[in-house]
Amino acid sequence: MYVDSGLDAQYISATAFGMRDVRPGDIEFFTSPTAGVGTSSDGQSIVNVDEEELKKVQDTYKNDTVQDYVQNAPESHL
Repeated sequence: MYVDSGLDAQYISATAFGMRDVRPGDIEFFTSPTAGVGTSSDGQSIVNVDEEELKKVQDTYKNDTVQDYVQNAPESHL
């Protein structure tokens, strides 16, 4: 899971409450953009984040254009 330091229980609770009227048909699922797999410095298998593409996804959330991203993103990022 890839999260930032601002994600805490209070934020999650407030977000969940704010989404109480969201229905299954209102939701799109896709995978965070990846840049392949690798190995961490201590030998664990990891999935690398595509930071450039992730920035685009973050911008779509800020601009409320996620649907446009989902329709136009490369297949490898969905």
